[in-house]
Amino acid sequence: MHYTHTKFRISAYVAEIIKMAGFSAATAKLFLALIFLQDQTEEGWPMFEGDEGSQYHFVLVAELRELGFPSKTRSSRFLRRPVADLVAIPGIFDHLAIAPNGRYLTWRFSENFFDVMADMDV
Repeated sequence: MHYTHTKFRISAYVAEIIKMAGFSAATAKLFLALIFLQDQTEEGWPMFEGDEGSQYHFVLVAELRELGFPSKTRSSRFLRRPVADLVAIPGIFDHLAIAPNGRYLTWRFSENFFDVMADMDV
């Protein structure tokens, strides 16, 4: 997949969340990959307006491999622990799940997280 830009920013508050949560390397990598992929969407980080401000997104496991995840495996097992770690932290995602067939991941950031990412002064 070709991305229009490869740089993205996170707010100071999000950097603090990552630091305080003590994520494993795989969990931090997935979290940053999803922030990057959200930034690549047409809406980016709009102000959250209920259901209109955010929608469910998906990414193929193959695309995550292109972003640096394990490429020698044909399954999505490497995502189970990072997804469970991220889901366990309240306020980041309204939805984050591996598809039943294991070929893609779906996510939706929470209203609070949209607010934090929309305000880069934080």
